[in-house]
Amino acid sequence: MIRKLIQLMEGLRIGRKGILFSVLIFCLAGCWEDYHDNYYQVFFRNDTSDTLLLLLGKDSAAYHPLLSYTIIPHHDTTLYWHSITGVNDDEDPVVCIFSGGFAPFEDQARVYRHDSLKVSWVGPAREMPDSIHHFYNYNSWDSWLLEEKQLDGATGIVLFTIYESDLTN
Repeated sequence: MIRKLIQLMEGLRIGRKGILFSVLIFCLAGCWEDYHDNYYQVFFRNDTSDTLLLLLGKDSAAYHPLLSYTIIPHHDTTLYWHSITGVNDDEDPVVCIFSGGFAPFEDQARVYRHDSLKVSWVGPAREMPDSIHHFYNYNSWDSWLLEEKQLDGATGIVLFTIYESDLTN
């Protein structure tokens, strides 16, 4: 592809400096469209007294170890592995997380305690009243920007907390 571009530009009598400049602009333009204002990591927090298992996806037979999360009680946070999501300043980071195209995250979330299913939340994500704490309620998630950019490029956090009241309904 680059060779054809160079041949085309030489045919147009653009000098080698012009060709290099054009290729540089072409490459920068390709990289530029992937730019976002902020990059968020997704975390889960367990605010109960027991260790929980969070499983993402529709089919329990299809679970991969990377789609299951052991969440320790009152631990600071458990990082969601598919975590860095680009978000522009005019976008809601929670909405962007759910529209990222990662189907197991978007379909269903189940929480187990002591090998017993306690809650099953079914997507898609949507706007619900603040009074409804639900994995797929945009209003049940917290998000904020960090003061400093992290080593992995993250500039913000999106957090979902599982409460004891979620497990008793």
